[in-house]
Amino acid sequence: MKKAQIMAQPLIYIFYVVVAALILFFGIKVIGNVNDSADKVEYLTFVGDVEKKVNTVYQDNFGSVISLDDISVPKEVIEICFVSNKDLTKVTNDKLKQLISISDLTQNNVFFGGVEIKNGPSRNFEHLTIDGTICDSTIDRKINLVLENIGDSVKVR
Repeated sequence: MKKAQIMAQPLIYIFYVVVAALILFFGIKVIGNVNDSADKVEYLTFVGDVEKKVNTVYQDNFGSVISLDDISVPKEVIEICFVSNKDLTKVTNDKLKQLISISDLTQNNVFFGGVEIKNGPSRNFEHLTIDGTICDSTIDRKINLVLENIGDSVKVR
C-alpha cells in the first residue's frame, strides 16, 4: 500500500459511519411515521364503525336494537360520550370535560376521550337522540352501550 492510500482509509471509515448514522436516523423517522399513520387509521376505522352502526339501526324497523360491544376500540380512546347538553357529571376524563364545555353541541354530539386534537376528538352523528349525557369508559376496549331505533331517530342507552 502506498502512503496516500493509508491516509485515505480513515476518511473512508468516517464516511461509512456518517452514511450508517443517516440511514438509521431516517429509518427510525419513517418507522415512527408509519406507526402514527397506523394509529390514525385505527381511530378513523373505529369512528366509521360507530357511525355505520348508527346508520344501520336507523334504517332498521322501529324498536330495532343493536349493541356497540363488538366494535374494536383503539387504545387511545379511553372514554366515549354521547352528549346533548353540557351535563358533565357523567364524564370522568378531565380533558374531555373541558372539550365538551367549550364545544358547540349543535355541531358535535359524540366525544372521544384520550384522542389527540389532530385526530378529531368529536364528531356529529346524524339521527341520534341523546337524553343528557351518556358516557362509557372504554378501558376494557368495548363500548357497553346500545342503540335503539325509535322511529325518526336512534336513541343511545
